[in-house]
Amino acid sequence: MGISYRKRVKLMPGVTLNFSKSGMSTTIGGKGASVNIGKKGTYLNTGIPGTGIYSRQKIGGTSSSSSRRSSYSSSSNQYSGQSTSSGSGASWLWILAVLAIGILIGSML
Repeated sequence: MGISYRKRVKLMPGVTLNFSKSGMSTTIGGKGASVNIGKKGTYLNTGIPGTGIYSRQKIGGTSSSSSRRSSYSSSSNQYSGQSTSSGSGASWLWILAVLAIGILIGSML
């Protein structure tokens, strides 16, 4: 059995620093909706508080397999004139929306 380490430090309502054996991340938002930003990418966490029902979806960052695919697609799109934009504008829109919802929910509790 391995030993784990995890520590959360609340900076202000809705903003938490998370420390673990594998690194550090930041969570923005409150119960019901939050965004987690760490070295493995950016995740949108949504759920119904008190029920155990939740969803976690990756909305930013790259994995090793997707970075290989994007380098392949960028070389094949080089001649067709297509861009390989990842749609990061939409990701930031989601992050801002979840941040606003999280702060609103956090202030109501």
